[in-house]
Amino acid sequence: MKLTAKEIASALGGTVEGNPDVIVNSFAKIEHGRPGALSFYANPKYEKYVYTSKSSVMLVNADFKPKEAVSATLIRVENAYTAVAQMLKLVSDLKRRYRRHRAMSTCWTCGISLRARLGRKVWVGDYVRIGPRTRIGDCSIIHSNVTIGEDVVPPSPSAPAAPGSPACTDSRSAPPRKSTRSPSSTPRNRPLR
Repeated sequence: MKLTAKEIASALGGTVEGNPDVIVNSFAKIEHGRPGALSFYANPKYEKYVYTSKSSVMLVNADFKPKEAVSATLIRVENAYTAVAQMLKLVSDLKRRYRRHRAMSTCWTCGISLRARLGRKVWVGDYVRIGPRTRIGDCSIIHSNVTIGEDVVPPSPSAPAAPGSPACTDSRSAPPRKSTRSPSSTPRNRPLR
């Protein structure tokens, strides 16, 4: 999950002091800060770590006045504790959406924007790129090496399905399959070894 300081500030309603294009991909305690990490400062007993932390971005209260030079990009917010909670929720939501996209295929080489919306039962092939604000409909198959740009929206749901296309059925609504196994071949009838 990669976010810039500018994106974080706009999501939290804060202001950026420093490089707005610095990229953050993890969280870290202020005393264990590392490059590419986001930390926060709200408790005065941790002030000494503000100046020594190697975190790329630091959330601070709007009234914080540094006594020394700070190497991290600062994002000033009303309340740092609340901002961290909001940030954790934002990242959790983004990860959940990413996991949902990732689970739709065995593809690890895809580039699906976190702002893209994929319907249910979507299969995505290798090296597929899907841009932001793009919507993919239910039961879609996107073959390998396909690029779908940004702001692509499918036709309205009232549009008729293509002739000869199979209906997309949900496994929960499909009738149960009858078993072709004989009762004697079921695993529970076999002795344990």
